[in-house]
Amino acid sequence: MKILITGSSGYVASNLISSLKYEKIDIHTVSSTKRDVSKKHFFIKKNASQKLWDNLLESNSFDCIVHLAAQVPDSSIANDKHTYFHANYENTKKIADAAFKAGVKKFIFMSSVFVHGNSSNFGPIKEDDPFDPKNFYAESKAMAEKYLIKNFFHSKMKVIIIRTPMIYGKGAGGNWGALIKLAKSPLPVPFKNFKKNKRNFLYIENLVDFIKYIITNQVKSNTYLVADHCTLSTQSFFTLIRQAFSKPARSFYFPFLNFFLRNLNKSTYLKLSSSLEISTKKATKELNWKPKYQTAEAIKKSLL
Repeated sequence: MKILITGSSGYVASNLISSLKYEKIDIHTVSSTKRDVSKKHFFIKKNASQKLWDNLLESNSFDCIVHLAAQVPDSSIANDKHTYFHANYENTKKIADAAFKAGVKKFIFMSSVFVHGNSSNFGPIKEDDPFDPKNFYAESKAMAEKYLIKNFFHSKMKVIIIRTPMIYGKGAGGNWGALIKLAKSPLPVPFKNFKKNKRNFLYIENLVDFIKYIITNQVKSNTYLVADHCTLSTQSFFTLIRQAFSKPARSFYFPFLNFFLRNLNKSTYLKLSSSLEISTKKATKELNWKPKYQTAEAIKKSLL
């Protein structure tokens, strides 16, 4: 099998490539950086034309494309609609169109649970729940999904869309990196304010295992929510991190914290207090796939 992985210098892609090197798979990579992560690496600029993508895919006969290249959430460009839509919608459209014309059999697209919104107020989020994106990142991912579903779900090219929550693991940044930094400190934290919400997270090795399953098995075009099976509150997740460091939880309740955060920094307040519960029943039932690692074990592995 010959596959192409886009965004090969990114966190998910680099972990996937490391795992696939033990499989009998001919791995090729492409990114907009000149960092050579494999012996078969293509460099393509972010504004590459449709013709360039057509030529690349038509001349290489790939069986599968794993499209991981994306503009991830970044507070410094939160209002830059063009950057998000160019990277996450327009480039996805170009690559998918080129893949279809080139006869690629399988196209895997990495999306996000945030296409459904930032919270789950009425029970676990399911794949057929309506789109409700709250920012340009989520909106651009939703647009890309709609294009793929409309144009290719009933075509000869199988399209699998993967929606994920926050991804954590060794070397991950973002919110995970911030939690690690906080957990290492000896200071007590007011996380007992956030002990009733329900959130799902996704360990990088569980995600890689799911992508590998999709690559190596016969699957129909479909959309899947993927997450660790364990649903935790913000407080419980943070406590597991501190326990992995062999530190006491040191969590306390601060009476007015919710009020202050709600009024001073609503975004931070929602990240800490809201629920984002995900149903993974579809992947479990249809694919008979289950995460290899439970969250507590995964956190320990992440900190080795």
